[in-house]
Amino acid sequence: QHVDLSQVKYIGGDIVDDLIHNNQEKYTRDDQITFAVINLIKDPLPVCDMLFTRDCLVHLSYENIQQSIQNIKSSGCTYLLTTTFVDRTENYDITTGTWRAINLQKAPFNFPPPIKLINEQCTQGHGKFKDKSLALWKIEDVPLPDFN
Repeated sequence: QHVDLSQVKYIGGDIVDDLIHNNQEKYTRDDQITFAVINLIKDPLPVCDMLFTRDCLVHLSYENIQQSIQNIKSSGCTYLLTTTFVDRTENYDITTGTWRAINLQKAPFNFPPPIKLINEQCTQGHGKFKDKSLALWKIEDVPLPDFN
């Protein structure tokens, strides 16, 4: 709500119906700013220049991350901007719906160095998440993780 989107077409997506409905009521502007229920794991994604998935992959199991990345890679989008925790040295699997910090440049993800890294200056947890960042990758450069 605090970003000037007058020069872009923005499609906000989430799996939470009530959140999308609320955002539609408050923020939709013609065809320029819209919102839709979208499941990153399995729904067709709108073709766009940049897919922004903040605080999403951290809630997914390895299997669902693999499915999401496959979906992202087949979307026709150019760039991925997503959350990563750059100081984490190890990743571990979870049940989808819970949470953990992940470093997408570490195994088993093994993403290359990002094009751009933006530290979010996160102050939650008394500095425990100070490494929380948004990282930008060209989708064609993102590997499809193999968790087997």
